[in-house]
Amino acid sequence: MPLFDCPSDQCELNHAKGNLNPQLRASKFLKFQEAKIQELVVHVPKGHIPRTMTVQSRMPGSSPGVHMLDKTCYMLPGLSSIIGSDIYNKLARSSAPEIYGHEDVKKALLLLLVGAPHRKLKDGMKIRGDLHICLMGDPGSSGVGLTAAVQKDPVTNEFVLEGGALVLADMGICAIDETAVLAAANPAWGRYDLRRTPAENIHLPPALLSRFDLLWLILDRADMDTDLEMARHVLHVHQAKESPDLGFTPLEPSVLRAYISAARKLSPAVPQDLEEYIASAYSSIRQEEAKSNTPHSYTTVRTLLSILRISVALARLRFSEFVAQSDVDGALRLMQMSKFSLYSDDRQRSGLDAISDIYSILRDEAARTNKVDVTYAHALNWISRKGYSEAQLKECLEEYAALNVWQIHPNTFDIRFIDA
Repeated sequence: MPLFDCPSDQCELNHAKGNLNPQLRASKFLKFQEAKIQELVVHVPKGHIPRTMTVQSRMPGSSPGVHMLDKTCYMLPGLSSIIGSDIYNKLARSSAPEIYGHEDVKKALLLLLVGAPHRKLKDGMKIRGDLHICLMGDPGSSGVGLTAAVQKDPVTNEFVLEGGALVLADMGICAIDETAVLAAANPAWGRYDLRRTPAENIHLPPALLSRFDLLWLILDRADMDTDLEMARHVLHVHQAKESPDLGFTPLEPSVLRAYISAARKLSPAVPQDLEEYIASAYSSIRQEEAKSNTPHSYTTVRTLLSILRISVALARLRFSEFVAQSDVDGALRLMQMSKFSLYSDDRQRSGLDAISDIYSILRDEAARTNKVDVTYAHALNWISRKGYSEAQLKECLEEYAALNVWQIHPNTFDIRFIDA
């Protein structure tokens, strides 16, 4: 930098700065640049000016320090082998492990983040790939203004029209109340009335409800065993400041984000040999709904598209280029569990419990296929499509084997009907 004060001894002795006149012709100029970081306008406090900070903090001749930023690089192809074969359940259970239960809801929300690719037809028509999920239950927080809202301007006291949540969440995920990609619906009468249908409780038309791929009813039902386990879980989290042991180390949120981001880049295709399987599964759902005489159950062509979207999302989690039959079965099981959450009270009033229902499923499927011997794999596939677990199947096998209804192979757990 050029000198502005006279450095001579006489000026210093007389405490006079003196005036230095620069000789431009005899001077040599060098390029000098200075960068400053300025605070964003939206972050500036009211009544203040934006604060700045000079980027160049070192001058020529100074000794700068060397700093290193350590970034962890996740090898996604090897990540699948580290997690193991049960990747679907581990990813779901690693999501909010501090929250007790709701395993299927966590799986549904995981698939919501993964999603499915959008399909564009030759004529330009687009078929959405994002999942729509509705969570219903007792009252929570509520907000208005999905597409637009009328609000009063605090300055002019005039009413203005502002964009709603759906407008602001374009090309993203909108987690709001009442309806959207992830919707939280409040009951129409303040509390959820079990005597009314879900459509009456939410006060939404059936045409709008059919646009949701999955609908979950989350109620706090009194159950001694469940309440005891939940209390132990909450106390452990409160004391240890971490979730109880899950049997494996939960994945870090950064790993989950990296895995989901990589999975969303895939575009799995549905093989032709699965088309008939998916069509027959959709047809059986329609027939069962017609036989049940349930007036508040809605299964439309959108349900078929929901099966495809969920199946493709499951294939994305496996980093597969093609949808497998296990993905379709997983989608059917998840949709069946969501229906059970809505109409579980109807099933209880009709006298249907899980064990009896599983027996009816196995008996009907064996009669339809004219089989006396049923393998354990086929039985598990049949009841999984109806929303039941493997533990419930084993309980049913033991109970009806004690009644001499069928015989169970001690090693393979295959079933042989005695009076078939």
